[in-house]
Amino acid sequence: MKFRSFILVLLIFQNVIFAKNINNPLIDCWKNQVEPIKNDYLNFSYSEKLHELNHNFKPWETTDYNGFGNIWINKNQFKKVDTIQNSNRKYSSKTDFNSQVLLFQDYGDKSLSKVTNSQFLAMTYNSVKYNPMVLINYFYEKKIQPDSINKEFALYKITINQSIVRLYISKKEKTLSQVSILNDDALFGDVLTTFKYSNYVKINQLKIPKNISIEKYNGKIIDEVEILTSQITSENPIVLEYPKDYKMTDNESIKSSIEHIKYSDHIQLLELKHTDDRVLLVEFADFLLIAEAP
Repeated sequence: MKFRSFILVLLIFQNVIFAKNINNPLIDCWKNQVEPIKNDYLNFSYSEKLHELNHNFKPWETTDYNGFGNIWINKNQFKKVDTIQNSNRKYSSKTDFNSQVLLFQDYGDKSLSKVTNSQFLAMTYNSVKYNPMVLINYFYEKKIQPDSINKEFALYKITINQSIVRLYISKKEKTLSQVSILNDDALFGDVLTTFKYSNYVKINQLKIPKNISIEKYNGKIIDEVEILTSQITSENPIVLEYPKDYKMTDNESIKSSIEHIKYSDHIQLLELKHTDDRVLLVEFADFLLIAEAP
């Protein structure tokens, strides 16, 4: 009798799990955008238009770059060799990331950059700028259940590296429609970045988006990525040499450091040393003007 009861409970439990999986669009998305790659790599070339905030004269004025590169990616690895160009100046970088290691050679450098634990964790979602395979697989392996479901999307949410990461999976297409990442910026506060995927194509049985729109700083700045050529390959190139003394460093805590400078009786300057910015404060009779200072 006890044995029959145990079997009955086990069957009920299996049916509950099976029902959850049937109603879990993440699994369908994973089968379309991750599973077909198996142990091979998706290799593709791309072009991109980048708009970066620097110390420019006008508020929200950007420095613009054209970028291009090659990427090798599967469910656990992401390798990138790329170049960005502004006017006649070109800068190249290399990235090699897997579930245990992040190697990075920054733009213009000839040696590996130091990598923190935080940067390593962030690569899980930073790679979605070009293809979301790594992040979809991360959610899949964590067995994340839907946070909410409406007529159009199934929404999934998880916190990675103190950032709130959300997947919006199209119930109709069974592919990822967009990713949003909410994190804290030392200068701008809560910043939302949204990656929107469109123009899906099939390579064998693998679905990939050919166009990615990146809305940065709460939608104020938009970058664009276009996938040019793509193939599935067994090639696993050595992008960066693994150093014998490799280790990730602890995250450096950011300490606020503000220096006050009195320029005149009605003009003050605040040096925000932790963000490398300067703020101008001008006192008028009935209001205060605050602006970024050169």
